[in-house]
Parts: sequence; structure tokens; C-alpha cells
Amino acid sequence: MVMSIVIAACAVAVLAVLAVFYMPGAIRAAQQRRSRGRGLLAARLGLAFDPAPRKGRPEWSEVFNVFRRGWPDETRNHMAGVWRGLAVEAFDYTYSGMLKDSDGSKVARINYENRTIVVLEVAQDFPDFGLEPESNLRVPYGRVRRRDVTFEREAFDLAFYIECEDEVFSKALVDERLIDVLMRDRNVVVQMVGSRIVFHRETLLDAAGVEQLLQFAADFYAQVPDHVKKDYARG
Repeated sequence: MVMSIVIAACAVAVLAVLAVFYMPGAIRAAQQRRSRGRGLLAARLGLAFDPAPRKGRPEWSEVFNVFRRGWPDETRNHMAGVWRGLAVEAFDYTYSGMLKDSDGSKVARINYENRTIVVLEVAQDFPDFGLEPESNLRVPYGRVRRRDVTFEREAFDLAFYIECEDEVFSKALVDERLIDVLMRDRNVVVQMVGSRIVFHRETLLDAAGVEQLLQFAADFYAQVPDHVKKDYARG
């Protein structure tokens, strides 16, 4: 019995040591595979690509909710350029937060989160507008958010949470055509602030996922009604 316990303890110790040495290598290998796939995608789409990590977050990003979570760590795998007539950018973003013990008094460990971000820079200055799946957490940053806008399609209201102080704008923006685009993919978070529209899912994406999100972003902007684009055009 004692021998069995000793053998089991030794096995656990060996596995722990292997994990310490193996995990960093496995993480690097996964990052390299992701970078290779992203580089091939960028080349196919005619976009510039830079896999190198950059500390912090983009200068313009602090007004967007996803960049206000935790502490910014780095971005990497940057794609940028003009695609289908749109100024686009895509990159992976890592941020960290502190997880606490059950009593809430001690930091248990630092938790790292990763998201793939797609950004459109457009010719308009739009009012602040946010849309995300209803399943997402409703109490971020220590404040309870309220639903500012509802629509007459019950399935859409149940699927998404919309936050916008300008109800006239939101009602003009989210017409039947745009609702149809959004209902085809209910796992994308969208936020518009000024001339930028940020899209992301609550995960890190491979090359195929990035291309799909780019296509969603292009479809979203294409369905913004022309009169809305004209009303909020810059200059």
C-alpha cells in the first residue's frame, strides 16, 4: 500500500516536471502555427502581415469595451490593408485579470484571456453603438447595464443585447436587412465608436475563423442603410 502511494506520488511529480518543460514549447508551437496560417491568409487577401508581438493595446482602442477588460498585455499577428474596398485590421489581443480565492480576499492567480479582433475604419463618424449576444455577461466593469433599444422582432431581441444612447440612430441602423445578417451569426460582438467598428468573438480564432469574421464585418457594413452612411459621413 505504502509502495503504491510512493509510486503514484512519483508519477505525479514526473508529470508536473514534464508539464513545466513541455507546456511553454507547446504554446510556442501553437503560436507559430497560428502565425503561419494568418500569414498565408494575409497574403491571399492582399493584406500586410506582421506576426511580432506589440506590448499594450492600440492607441485608439481604450473607448472599446473589449479593451477595457482587465489589463492589456499584448497584440500580435497583425493584418492590415484594404480588402474589398474597406480599410481593415485584424490581430490577436491578450489581456490579463486576477482571479481571487473563494473568500475574495487573496489573488489566486493571474488569468490570461485571448481574443481575435477585426476592425473596420469607415468614412463615417457614428454615435456609440454596442451589440452583443444576450448570453454574454450583463454586469461588466462593476455596473449594471440596461437595454436601451428593443425591436419588433422578438427572436432578435432575445438573441442580442443593444446599448445605444441615440435611439433614432439605432433604429435607423438596425433595419430588416441588417437584422437578417446578424441573425445568421449570433456569436459576434459589435461596437461602433466614431469612424471605427470593432468585431470579435469571445475566443481566439484560426485563419479560417478570421476570414469568416472579416466577411461578417464586410456584410455588416454593406447592410448599413445608405441614408445612415450619408447622414453620418465625415466632413
